Amino acid sequence: MLAQLVEEHVGGQKTDTIETQLASAIYLMVGSLRAGASLLAAFESALEEVGPPLRPYFQEVAGRIRLGDDPRGAVSDLQVHVPIETFRLFATSLAVHWEVGGSLATTLSSVGQTVRDRIELSRRVLARRLSKRRRRSLSCS
Repeated sequence: MLAQLVEEHVGGQKTDTIETQLASAIYLMVGSLRAGASLLAAFESALEEVGPPLRPYFQEVAGRIRLGDDPRGAVSDLQVHVPIETFRLFATSLAVHWEVGGSLATTLSSVGQTVRDRIELSRRVLARRLSKRRRRSLSCS
């Protein structure tokens, strides 16, 4: 049981790190797109700034696209490898853009704001849980 709790804690920390890195990467991509860069160039500029654990996933997508793989397939596989809700939203937004076009900077800006809002909300929930636990432990003493 202790191993399961440790595994859940480590997994939660990794998820939080990936979501935070994703929000930063989206912010960088939006800046590049608004400056006139192509989507692949924006993706690669974000890749330069992102570290582990997100970097290998971004490297794989960028490499597959550079080698001529279908961008929609590469991005769709990204959400399979990283089964996090925010990644699903990001990958779906990219896939839809490649399918129908349009202003990706605006779409990614909205996605980035959603990711940041979700991170903030999860931090607030965690802080509230911790404060309730502290109050309970103080009242039991």
